[in-house]
Amino acid sequence: MSTLNLAPPSPEIVVVHSGVVVSMLHLLPAIHSSEHSQFSMSLQMFAAEIIRSLVRSERNQQVSCRYINLTIYLLTFLLLMMVEAL
Repeated sequence: MSTLNLAPPSPEIVVVHSGVVVSMLHLLPAIHSSEHSQFSMSLQMFAAEIIRSLVRSERNQQVSCRYINLTIYLLTFLLLMMVEAL
């Protein structure tokens, strides 16, 4: 039996400028500690989930691509991260 949900919907996160996403991407590798590798990996995953939630809506994707070509930036950033990991 389903129940009636009377709670107001949670507000959607609105990205005003793509600099937010870019800044968070730059800070992502800085979340690292060799002493607490499992904890730092969990924090990196949490930060990545926040970034993913920021660009989930179509409006936020459009805002992100309006100021910079976010797709090219993401691919370049990920390629550099993979090269550094080697």
